[in-house]
Amino acid sequence: MILNKQGKEYTTPALGETKPDILIGGLDANVGQIVVPQLTQAFFCESKREQFRIQLERRDREFTTDRSIFDSGKLYLEKDGQTDIWHIEDDILRWDVEFASKPSINYIDFDLQLSKGLSFNYQGELTQDDIIAAGGNSIDRPDDVIGSYAIYCNQTNRVVSAETGDTLRNFRTGKLCHIYRPKWIDDNGDWVWGILFIDPKTNLLRTTVSWDFLNDAKYPVTAGDVDVGYTSVGGSNANWAGGDVRINVKDTGGTPYATGANADALVSAEFYGGTNGQAFGIGVYDSDGNPNNIVEQKGGTASGAGAWQQVTGFSTNVSSNTDYFPAVNFGAVGQIGFYDTTAGSTYAYKNNTGVSTLPDPFDGIDSEPNARFSLFFTYSEVSGLSIPIAMHNRQQQH
Repeated sequence: MILNKQGKEYTTPALGETKPDILIGGLDANVGQIVVPQLTQAFFCESKREQFRIQLERRDREFTTDRSIFDSGKLYLEKDGQTDIWHIEDDILRWDVEFASKPSINYIDFDLQLSKGLSFNYQGELTQDDIIAAGGNSIDRPDDVIGSYAIYCNQTNRVVSAETGDTLRNFRTGKLCHIYRPKWIDDNGDWVWGILFIDPKTNLLRTTVSWDFLNDAKYPVTAGDVDVGYTSVGGSNANWAGGDVRINVKDTGGTPYATGANADALVSAEFYGGTNGQAFGIGVYDSDGNPNNIVEQKGGTASGAGAWQQVTGFSTNVSSNTDYFPAVNFGAVGQIGFYDTTAGSTYAYKNNTGVSTLPDPFDGIDSEPNARFSLFFTYSEVSGLSIPIAMHNRQQQH
């Protein structure tokens, strides 16, 4: 998949699971040319009725003329010995910066603009929280995920029309995208990891590299500055076994997951991971402030590994504007599952149940912090004026 040139702007087709609209470049009203290296990433629900947006722009870097070169699906924009390069690889949008000679500073700054309801969750080295989340099982956090950020919106789940089955909203796990740790590479192929820092409060995204690398490097040097993967899957994984249960309870704002205004019935549930041929249980709990009784659960058998494991055939009615919790039992033999570290969120768990079904009522640990599992359910809504409920302000009408 490559970028497409459309007039003076550059776009890409729906990319990854979250299917954002991507725009690179911007038209100046006076000269009608691309004048700034600007990247706008927009994420829409399938209904197009709600939108989450991230916009990045290089600081202190403006153009008075259109100096872009578009070749083989890559966009190049050069000025003063620095070349911004945009391209697509493996459902990841890469924004690289190439330095022809040693720069005067060892960092690159971007202005970050974003819509309300997004949280940026730093993925550091594995901690005690991760060990608890994994239940003592083996954990894997890839090198490019260490030091990265998982970006979540304040809504979750998939909603379909009760009458037609058409998708109305498709937030899935609530994850918009992942911004990976940058890699700086010189002309010899020598490289080091850069440091990624994001502060939404000050609208800053910065990537930094050591002076030792810049002093010793053979130029040109390419900074893999902003690599954005459009996925709703967590960046880390563990291999749960013995009937371990995990339940998403609250988002990063400490608010439970709620249905919309015209909720009808459950339709399906799914988690990301799996060990081919192994049994698991999946379902939804109601709430007494924490996971309480099973609304409905079903058993499944994993098809493939590292894939969405969906179980359909759910049909139990659910109430509008009500908290419900998606849950998975990874099975007595075990499954691989994925998650992100998300400060402020909570989950519930029970380890070593020895079976592949969910306990009813739930009798495990109600509230453990800082993890969000790649897990969600689908429910239907009846026709009528729909009022999507934002989890950070569930009374706010959109």
